[in-house]
Amino acid sequence: MDRVLHQVEEGPHHFRNSVIAQLFFDAALYRHKTVYELICFTVMSNHTHMVFTPLHDGMPLHWVMGRLKRYVGQQTNAALGLKGPFWQDENWDRIVRNDEELSRIIGYVLNNPVEADLVNDWQQWPYSWLNPDYL
Repeated sequence: MDRVLHQVEEGPHHFRNSVIAQLFFDAALYRHKTVYELICFTVMSNHTHMVFTPLHDGMPLHWVMGRLKRYVGQQTNAALGLKGPFWQDENWDRIVRNDEELSRIIGYVLNNPVEADLVNDWQQWPYSWLNPDYL
């Protein structure tokens, strides 16, 4: 699926705009250590990947992501003079079951810009972030 997302030129690529990409970057970090423990994320031109652990028992993933996506969508629409939904309806939420799976997913998320041939090393991508506790 990501190969398709990396190659498709149709549809919005709002995160190519550095202001909009930075908006998501800052919004994701804003809730780190208050709503969730952020592990890593990457912002691509037309999608994002994010790995986190909710900090409050019973806090559903859809609530956490819904608030973040609502804020980013509203701010992006305002910045670009757009109206209507910013995000597509689907999410690819998943629960990570063990450390091996977490390690694999972190690598997948961080290497998205490498796989898209945008950089040679994930650390060169300005819109990727890894919690130092997971180095």
